[in-house]
Amino acid sequence: MGFSRKAWSKTRLFKGVKVARGSPMISHLFFADDSLLFFRATLQDSLQVKKCIQAYEEASGQAVNFEKSAITFCPSTDSRYSMQIQRVFGIPIARGHELYLGLPTFSLRSKRLQFASLRDRVFKKINGWNSKLFLAGGKEILIKAVLQAIPNYAMSCFKIPISLCHEIEQLCAKL
Repeated sequence: MGFSRKAWSKTRLFKGVKVARGSPMISHLFFADDSLLFFRATLQDSLQVKKCIQAYEEASGQAVNFEKSAITFCPSTDSRYSMQIQRVFGIPIARGHELYLGLPTFSLRSKRLQFASLRDRVFKKINGWNSKLFLAGGKEILIKAVLQAIPNYAMSCFKIPISLCHEIEQLCAKL
């Protein structure tokens, strides 16, 4: 049995957010044992989300661990609203919530800066190896199995700058 779009919008307790013009609303993402909830920074929506969490806890017998939870806001959110919402949930505000599962949570203007950590991780791996001890075949396997795997996950989610790809290639070539 399906809902019509009009009926579905009437049953929602809170609205999600749009990540881009023309995109659908997102209210939640589930990954492994993490839940990411997205809602407008209003007191009304935060109270509705809190009620949903309480209903989930009662129905499932599971409790949300608020000690391991954090809340983050869009940079343009008024600090009065963020403080009200923080009090509703009683969890800390993560101001520098830059990475989640190794990927950026906010998009910066400079993609080179945003993904510089990928280059740094490759560089760290290379510096940790004594390349004189490897034969050519061993170096090739390390490059393919370890170094090329580092940016793979990020590249499956984001378009990283080609100049950064070239830098990583150069680091691998020097090995």
